[in-house]
Amino acid sequence: MISERRFLPIVAAVGALVLVQQAADLDIVLAGTDLIMPAGRMRFLTTIGTRGAALLTADVLLIWATVALAYRRGLQLLGAVHLALGGVALIAAPVFLVDAGRLVAAIGGREIVTYRVLVVRTVLLLVLWGIAGLLAGRLLSGLSKTPATDPA
Repeated sequence: MISERRFLPIVAAVGALVLVQQAADLDIVLAGTDLIMPAGRMRFLTTIGTRGAALLTADVLLIWATVALAYRRGLQLLGAVHLALGGVALIAAPVFLVDAGRLVAAIGGREIVTYRVLVVRTVLLLVLWGIAGLLAGRLLSGLSKTPATDPA
């Protein structure tokens, strides 16, 4: 039987591995994407949005292991990353909406409904990820300051 303390680093390693795999996959998928152009920025954000389930799973695994191990530096790092990414997501939402407005004239026919759904879905995702990131960052930063208790 695996003890809890020995299992948690494995959980953290799996979370980190999923993040590395997703980052490598995004690097390949988004190679050549021009972030200067509105269509490039939209492609970048919607592609990240399609990876939401894997990214959230990796995040939960990392947070779970870090909290259970009471690893203060890890909690501080996760808190800072969540605060930063939460802020970036909230800033990206209106930028995405402006870019979507610039490109709407190029969409016609029946595709306009799909385009609108994509835009609404992505904006909601960015706003919710932003709020969740800020809340998680605040909580994780707070947990890093609390005294560790011995589970024994």
